[in-house]
Parts: sequence; structure tokens; C-alpha cells
Amino acid sequence: MASIKDTLSETLRSVAYKRLRSVETDPASSNQHEFNGVAALRQLLGDVSGEKKIFHAKFLYLSDEHTEESSFDLTWYDARRAHPTRSEYRLYFRPNSVLELAEQGDLFILARISAEDCLGLICRQDSAMENLLIHTLGLYEAGDQFGIGMDPPDLPSYLAPQVLPVFEMLGLNPAISNTQEHLIGDLISRFGEDFPRRDEFARYAIETAPETDAVGSPDETLMVWWDHQTDLFYALEDHLELPGIRNGFDSVEHFAAKAKSFLNRRKARAGGGFEHLFRELLVRNGVAHSFQEATEGTSKPDFIFPGIDCYEDSGFPPGRLTMCGAKTTIRDRWPMLLREAKRIDTKHLVTIDGEITESLGNTLASEGIQLVVPKPLRALLPPTLRNSVSHIDEFLDMLKDRAA
Repeated sequence: MASIKDTLSETLRSVAYKRLRSVETDPASSNQHEFNGVAALRQLLGDVSGEKKIFHAKFLYLSDEHTEESSFDLTWYDARRAHPTRSEYRLYFRPNSVLELAEQGDLFILARISAEDCLGLICRQDSAMENLLIHTLGLYEAGDQFGIGMDPPDLPSYLAPQVLPVFEMLGLNPAISNTQEHLIGDLISRFGEDFPRRDEFARYAIETAPETDAVGSPDETLMVWWDHQTDLFYALEDHLELPGIRNGFDSVEHFAAKAKSFLNRRKARAGGGFEHLFRELLVRNGVAHSFQEATEGTSKPDFIFPGIDCYEDSGFPPGRLTMCGAKTTIRDRWPMLLREAKRIDTKHLVTIDGEITESLGNTLASEGIQLVVPKPLRALLPPTLRNSVSHIDEFLDMLKDRAA
């Protein structure tokens, strides 16, 4: 199985990147619809032997709220091709919906996909996707002049789900194939031709996952367990659902209903499975806790430390109580934490969400929510947030100290 770094390096010919200037985004400043053919672009696109060269391009605009796509031709030409000694290269693009959304400071990435095809990505400055692309491709010094090349870090394979959006945008096959088909027979023999309960499935995933050290390396262990459980789920889903899909559907409504049920199950399974994996990590580290016990009314936080009995004891110091939610994604789900465990002012939130923006992180902090992120995901966070989040090992140490 190719690594993430090897897949990027072998598939992408190269990339050029820069921060957009006002003259490139503001129609009042320029109507030329061109980039100057600086050395980096010449290295990316090559020299022009004839009058011009046409590249087929797909452009994407990416922000945390909106995605826009447009396809058109790029014209790469030498404006001084008739001059005996001078060249003046330019890259022309026609007006399009993607460039219309661009603003000064946004990150522009131009990737060479093949001899005739390019991909342009414009990322809103300080967005989660911009940070993910910068880190995954290794574009660390983006200025207002084109840079060339990339230096992808050697990310562990269990981060593949977090960087999958990058592969999808680049139109790449990440060559990270499902490797758990060999366990399907054992799964079926244990649980039958159906999805196991979430706790059973989590235990099976942990049992069959690559060997890890849950006590010595809890951050990496949680990521390995999660990656393995995800692979197992997709392998089992293929086994159970592909025969019916291949038999076809009676109507569009039948297809839509099936697709909706698949997506809903994926979301529910992801969230529930992650909760049970984190619970097992707590057990292996000897951390006392209660799981999904009611605090006030019907409110049931994912975890109360050191336990619900301590929470209900009015004489137990609130400063030694901890509440924690465990969520795979948090954008629309974090407000529910504010309604839970009212005795506890600061809520903790364990997540593997790789698309946390600076704005979202600041909002959570202002609401008294402390993020806990596995250490391998730290580099995928915006730089301004990295020092303010806790890691799993730090969080476990805090829980042990409060229980002492």
C-alpha cells in the first residue's frame, strides 16, 4: 500500500502556488484575467514552442461555507514570441465563477495533473481546507509570488481519512485500499449477516487492529483503532449491501431512500463507534468514568469523570468533576455540550475532526469548551489553535490527577 506522501509525489507532476493579490482578484484593479508567466509557472507548464498552448482546467473555490466549481481552458502563451531575444509568458483564463469569489490573500494552487490537464484550487484564507492543503502538500511558504514544488510530510496511513478530501479534490486515487476483506468471514461467523451492535463492533475492531500501546501511546492508539474500525465497516458494508445495489432499484425514490439510509447509518455508526473506542481507551488506562448517564433531566453527556455518583453528590468539589463529549465531527454538534452537566463550567470535547477552523476554535474557547485532539492530528489544525488544544495523553493525565 503506497504511503500518502508517495501517492502525492508520484501522481502530481508539480504544483505552483501563491497568495492572490488585489490586482488578480479585483475587477476594478485589472480586467486582464492573466497571471504573469514567472519562472515558477514556466517550470510547471513548460516553454511554448508554437503560438500558444492550451490546458484543460478545472477550478475549485473552497471555503468553510461554500464550494464552487468551473471548467475552462487555460491559454499559456508568449506575448513577445515575435521578439528575437525576449520572452514574456502569460497564463490567460476567461472570466469564471471561481475567480469571481476569490479575494486578496486567498491561497491559489495550480497543479499539473497530466500533459494537457491542470487543476486550480482557490482556498479562502484561514479556512480549514486551506490549512489541510498547506500541510498535506507541504506548501509552507506561500507568498504573493508563485512558488514551485511541494514537500508532503510523511503522514502515517491512519491519517488517510482526514486527508481524503485533498485526494478527492485532486482527482487522485489515494491507493489506500480496504485491506480488511479477509476478516469478513470471521465477522459473519461471529455476528451473522448483519451489522453488529456498535459496542460489539468496536471491541472486534480493537481485537483485530494492529498492535498498539494504549497506555504508552494513547493518541496514536485511538487513531489506529479508528482507522481499522472504519476499514472494517466499509468492508462489511460492501459485503452486505453490494448484492442489493447490483440488483438495481425499482424507482428513483427507491434509490434515494436507500442512499439516505446508507448515509444515516454511516453517520450514526461513526459517532457511536468512536465513543466506544474512546471508552475502551479510558478502561485500559484505568480512568474511572460514567458513560452516557443522565445529569439533568434527559441530558446524557458522553462521559462524566470520575463518575455520575460524584456528580450527583453536592458535596463533591466541582473542580474535580469533568465532562467530555466524543465526536467525530463537531461543526453542528458542539452546542449540545452547553446544555449538559451544568455543575461543570468547562466542557471537554474529544474529536478527530480534521476540519476545525480558527473561527470555530475561537468560538468553542469563548463558550468554555476545551478541545482534545489526538496528537497526530495537531498539525492539521490552524497554527493559531495548535497550542490551545489538549492531546489525549494530557487529558488522561488530568483526569487521573483530579481523581487522586
